[in-house]
Order: sequence, then structure tokens, then C-alpha cells
Amino acid sequence: MNSLRLSVSVLTLWLAASLAHAASYQYFCIGNKNDIQAKPVPGVAMMGGGSDLDEAFRWLCQKGNGGDFLILRATGGDDYNSYVNGLCKLNSVATLILPDQKATQDPAVAKIIRQAEVVFIAGGDQGNYLRGWKGTPVQDAINANIAAGKPIGGTSAGLAVLGGEGQRDETLLLNRLRRIALWQPDL
Repeated sequence: MNSLRLSVSVLTLWLAASLAHAASYQYFCIGNKNDIQAKPVPGVAMMGGGSDLDEAFRWLCQKGNGGDFLILRATGGDDYNSYVNGLCKLNSVATLILPDQKATQDPAVAKIIRQAEVVFIAGGDQGNYLRGWKGTPVQDAINANIAAGKPIGGTSAGLAVLGGEGQRDETLLLNRLRRIALWQPDL
């Protein structure tokens, strides 16, 4: 009887510990879940919000050379996955939702970002990105991707974060973006 109580107690503690360390992020992926090694080309696509620009997403996909395309957001869903997947031939398209500081500290989150060949920061409230990502492994992973020459894009709040607006002279991302050619639509 004592061994049964001990087993139940150990199981209860294990379950409680597992739930306490459960991921607070959400990850939605379509396509191949296995990482591939593509050779991306540097680039930045900044969109002002409103309607999505198919040409800009295709351009980012081309820069990613068939690798993994990752959409980052603090809230929302995986709406971009099917949209981007319909525009481009990629290994995968995924959305990573990081609603809180706990999510940004998870080592799995930084790994997902670093493995992506393209990162796109969705719109929303730029304050969520600034408060949630600054000084975290998420910021480090995004900066590492930029330093490695991987393309990055953003719309609305994502554009603002990439451009450093609203941050009182503090940039979320390193100034490496200034050394990368910006996407310009043909006029």
C-alpha cells in the first residue's frame, strides 16, 4: 500500500511539474516539419499594414530559397500560413505566437527562430513586441538571423519594430538592417 501511495505521489508531482513548465507559446506549421539547410539571401521587406502585398511575400520567399518561412506574432492565429504557402514553394510555413515573457524565454522558441530562413513579424500592438522581446532570447535569435544574412520582413507593428519607431531611440533589432537593401516595388 505504501508503494502505491508513493507511486501516486510521484506521478502527481511529475504531472504538476510538467504542467508548470508547459510551453506558453503556440506553434502552427504546414509543410515539412524537419528543418532543411537552405542558403537564404539578405533582404528586408517592410509593409505599412492594410492589405497584404503578394509581391513582397513572394520576394521574401525567393530570398529564403525554399527554406522555412516563420511568422512571429504576440497575438492572433495562423492566418498567414495558408496565404504564404499558396504564394511560394517552401519547405514549411509556420506561425509562432509569443504571448508573454515566459514564451520568449523558452529555448525551443529561440531554436525555431534560428532555424527559419525567413522571419516575418506580423502586425498588431508594437508594444507587445517591445515589452515582450527586448533583451530576450527572441531578440537575440532575430538578430542572429539578420547577422547571418537571412531575410526579414514586417507589416504595421512588425514594420515599426524593425524600423525602430516608437522606441525612444532604443532599437529592438540591431542596426544591421541599415546595411541590407530594402524591397522596393517597381513604380
